[in-house]
Amino acid sequence: MFEIDFELSGNAKKILSWMVSAELLKLVDNQRAILATHPFDGHYDCLTLSSYDEQHQILLNRLGENALAEGELVEFIWSRAAYSPRETALHIMSESEVPAGEGADFNLGAIKGAIRVAQFLCEDRSRCRDVIWGCFVQAEDVQVHPFLSEFSIPESWRSMTPPTASTSWSAWLWVLTHDENPEAIVNLMTGEVLNKKGRPWYGWTNESIEDDEGLPASTIAVLIDVVEFGSERHFSQLTRPAFARGTRIHLDEEGDSFDFTPLRELNSLEDVRSIWAELPG
Repeated sequence: MFEIDFELSGNAKKILSWMVSAELLKLVDNQRAILATHPFDGHYDCLTLSSYDEQHQILLNRLGENALAEGELVEFIWSRAAYSPRETALHIMSESEVPAGEGADFNLGAIKGAIRVAQFLCEDRSRCRDVIWGCFVQAEDVQVHPFLSEFSIPESWRSMTPPTASTSWSAWLWVLTHDENPEAIVNLMTGEVLNKKGRPWYGWTNESIEDDEGLPASTIAVLIDVVEFGSERHFSQLTRPAFARGTRIHLDEEGDSFDFTPLRELNSLEDVRSIWAELPG
């Protein structure tokens, strides 16, 4: 079911890595943080879920096809994620010895923040958006990313306990950029998103959706059902989130009647191809 007949772009894997990470945060046994890591002498580019002591990690390699979860190799995760990030997270858990969480043992702020990052990247029409980690570690030297100096950061953020033993408070933060210019900062401990002046930032257009448990979920695509004004003709269209707002505005201008349904997963190769095959990057 999860086979694809095209190669996912690096940008597609980046988006999917945030969606899968958000789903994993709902499943793991403790409050893990999302880090940027480049293991094996920088040959891998990973979005990594790590415990504070860094002994328990799930690495999602965006330069390859696999994950490394508690030392167990989980293969071909991206083709699976193109259909369903949630199912991919469940698959990673089932194929490894990652301890599952119990009840509400998760960081809701981190889940919200990860979904907001995915949402920001998803709404990019031309691959000009990116997300930059607020911390980088070289050997044992922990540095704050220079982008953070452009923001008015609350003192409560600066006093946060680092997410892992080898990082600093800035490791909770991710900078959203447009054309390489910082626009906003996401706190993956609290889920807050602020602009440069330290005020709430709302730079996306998608409405948030929830999963079956009432937790925040990512929008992988939007299904548009249209009934042309004054006629019986009906058609449906699947579109990427980046184009949903423009389509909505056009339909409003034409006076068409329509319904928009955000989707958390895709059910066919045709649908997967329409969303991911021509994604730039």
